[in-house]
Amino acid sequence: MTGVSDRELICAYIRSRGECVLATTDGSGNPEAATIEFVMDADGSIIFDTSTKYRKYGNLLRNPHVAIALGSEAENKGAQYEGIAQELVGAELDAAKKTYFAANPDAKKWEALPETAYFRVTPTFMRLRDYANEERQEIEWTKARD
Repeated sequence: MTGVSDRELICAYIRSRGECVLATTDGSGNPEAATIEFVMDADGSIIFDTSTKYRKYGNLLRNPHVAIALGSEAENKGAQYEGIAQELVGAELDAAKKTYFAANPDAKKWEALPETAYFRVTPTFMRLRDYANEERQEIEWTKARD
């Protein structure tokens, strides 16, 4: 596809999904993973909600570095996404909820619960693997270091 960056190709695939596996680490550095619903905003950040009662909530507060995986065996495609999670508050939370509920209106049922928290993951690395045909393709994007 001419004129489309690797980052845009990866984001388009991720946006086409509604669930992914989010990996975090506990206080001892042990891995934990959970399937979550998410949306990707226009900047390529992933927005999701969770309960403050779940293990991942405490994990995210202790160590905001996360990994996300998603894919389809039927399509023989998959993506990896790594980034930094931030709990959202104030105006950022309000804007993220609009994006999140527009793409996932069923999630609005959790909004009124006091234990519902919202996070944004800002990407640092993304990879798309597409083995759907003989012309296997792997593309990567890494955030430029400041």
